[in-house]
Amino acid sequence: MTELSRRHNIRLLGLLFSKVEKTVTRIGRILFSKSFVCLFEMVVIISCFSALNSLFNILLSITMKQEKARFGTQKDTYQGGAFMIKYTICFLKQQTRFLLLNRFYPPTMGLWNGVGGKLEPGEAPLASVLREVLEETGIRLATAEYKGIVSWDLEGESTGGMHAFIAEVPEDVTFATPLLVDEGILAWKELDWLLHPDNAGVPENIPLFLPAMLSTTECFQYHFYYKNQRITSHEMTLLSEPITNR
Repeated sequence: MTELSRRHNIRLLGLLFSKVEKTVTRIGRILFSKSFVCLFEMVVIISCFSALNSLFNILLSITMKQEKARFGTQKDTYQGGAFMIKYTICFLKQQTRFLLLNRFYPPTMGLWNGVGGKLEPGEAPLASVLREVLEETGIRLATAEYKGIVSWDLEGESTGGMHAFIAEVPEDVTFATPLLVDEGILAWKELDWLLHPDNAGVPENIPLFLPAMLSTTECFQYHFYYKNQRITSHEMTLLSEPITNR
């Protein structure tokens, strides 16, 4: 069970006991008014439920502290653990070329980017990116290699990030492009084109993180700071624990 699931379960139990406590209190008032139960007995019952509710709140507080120590705060490497990262992206590679999507919609409308989307509730990053690739390209991947997190601050405010993957498309798979799909236009692009310093047709941060992802087996968080929609600085921090399936 993950830390998030344990915290959620403790909170549910706490809410349950809180509701039971309130219900017992109401029932007690009714019974006491009808002289069926003495005041002392009702005080004992209500006190027991209050103590249990307090105990679950203490357990929740301890769990949250352990979670913070393990994953860090929102300003730390994990950006609040897996909980702030709501998106996935996958760079589909076949030899020296990449299958990219020129999106019809914001936030990267009109730019060539990897394939991906938003995590569904309870969905692991790997499952999410495999689903998104299938939905947007029709390619059914067996797996994808986790490469870390790409996150960003916009105008001094942290607004989230995405889990990044790279997947190799087998050489015997033929995928003709350009191809019009619901999300935009799919096309193969050579790596040199993708990383060219004069290329304004891709997101500004791709040439700053993709070469590192391709050259190392370690996972990093690539964090970017934006002002007036331009990158002002960026940093790369090693992730001590990949969180592909969290």
